[in-house]
This record gives sequence, C-alpha cells and structure tokens, in this order.
Amino acid sequence: LLGGDVQFGDIMLPAPAQEQEAFNIHLGQRAIRVDRDRRSVETADGTIWPFEKLVFATGSRAFIPNIPGTNIPGVYAFRTADDASALLARTFSARKVTILGGGLLGLEAARGLSRWNCEVKVVEHENRLMPRQLDETAAERLRTNIEELGVKILTGSRVAEICGEHRVEKILLGDGTELECDTVVICTGVRANTNLAGDAGLPFDRGILVNDQMQTRDPDIYAVGECAQFETHVVGLVGPGYAQAEVAAAAISGKQAS
Repeated sequence: LLGGDVQFGDIMLPAPAQEQEAFNIHLGQRAIRVDRDRRSVETADGTIWPFEKLVFATGSRAFIPNIPGTNIPGVYAFRTADDASALLARTFSARKVTILGGGLLGLEAARGLSRWNCEVKVVEHENRLMPRQLDETAAERLRTNIEELGVKILTGSRVAEICGEHRVEKILLGDGTELECDTVVICTGVRANTNLAGDAGLPFDRGILVNDQMQTRDPDIYAVGECAQFETHVVGLVGPGYAQAEVAAAAISGKQAS
C-alpha cells in the first residue's frame, strides 16, 4: 500500500455469504471483558455474548518505545492499514523521513517511502539490519540492496530523543548526532494484545500461553495468531497464524487437523 504496489481494493477480502456459512459476523463490537465463570463476553455497548468455546485472535499492536518526543506531530507508527493511509497522506508534504527500526517492517516502510521523492534514513540500534533473522553476511548484503534504493542506513545507533516544538524537526542520537527530518516512522516491533486474556486470569508472557492444541489454561478458551505464545514462540507471520487457526478449529470441532 505504502509503495503503491496495490490499492486498498486489491487487498480487501470479500464479505462471506453468511446465509451459506455456519457463522455470524458482528462488526463494530469491541470486547471489553471476558467472564470465565459466567462463560460470556461483554462488549462496549453492554451486550453480553455467551460462549461455550472462545478464541482470542486479538493480534498485536505497534510497540512505541519510551523515547522523548514520540507524541510530537509528524511521528507515525507503521502497523495497520490506517497507518498506511496516514503515511500515504503524509507523502505529499514529507521530504526528510527517519525510520526507527531496521527490521522487516522498517525496511518495508523505507522502500515504500523512498518511492515518493522522500529522503529516507533508517536508524537501527543493533549493529546490523534484521538482527533477529540474519547473520552478519546476509545483513550486509541486504544493506547493500537497500542502499541501492537511495535509503541511508545507520546501524549501531541509539535514538535519544525526537525533537521539535510544534512538529518534528530532528532526531538526536545517543552519540550527539542530529538528523534533520520532518517525519518519523516508528517500526520498533510489536506487542501482543493480551489485556483481555490477562484480565480474565489467563496466563500470558509475551503472548497468551497456549498448548499444542492452541488451548489456554482454560480448556474452553483458545488463542491463535500474533496474540498467542506456544512455549517460547510468538509468530508474527500470517502463514503460521492460519495454521494455528486450523489446529484450534480442529480441536474445537473434535476433528483431526490436516
């Protein structure tokens, strides 16, 4: 979306034909409480939704680090379609963009914004790009490819502050270096949305803890996708999320997952 490869209409899933499916979809209903004793979910409008089985598929949210200045106008997260829309609108005025985070999301943002006549810098506090996925040799090759797009890479650099009185004006690094910019995009990872589960007394760590059937400590409650943690693993990709959903559906229905 951000790079202009697709439009919003290209990625929208068609609405299911509910009369042909064994489920109902209720949009605009924000869950605020899970009552495990009464086996019900309460939504913000006061509606009580009883359940026999419950699945948490609450995903994750952008992690905003504790850096002074993240609330200044001109600072953006890059996580959702709404974030992409906001950044697309920003491309009409942005000229100097600094991206915090040299992981996959930060590099995707850099590639997308570099197509809109923006001067783009990526600041990564580790000593290489995508430090969780790549070794030094692979990261150096990736760095070369990214720099060929016109993106400047700064690794081993800690951001101390985002500066600006009424709008973003510069980034101050830990070594005192100043990077002039008018837009900052924060791509410093995600955090699982575990609040509802935690408030309901379900154990969580980086995600909601599940077994190999995607069950939480409550055998009637499951978790799948980016909000779920199996052993020490929390997955952030759609493929494993689909696989987890299949496992949970099979367990709930009493069928064997393929």
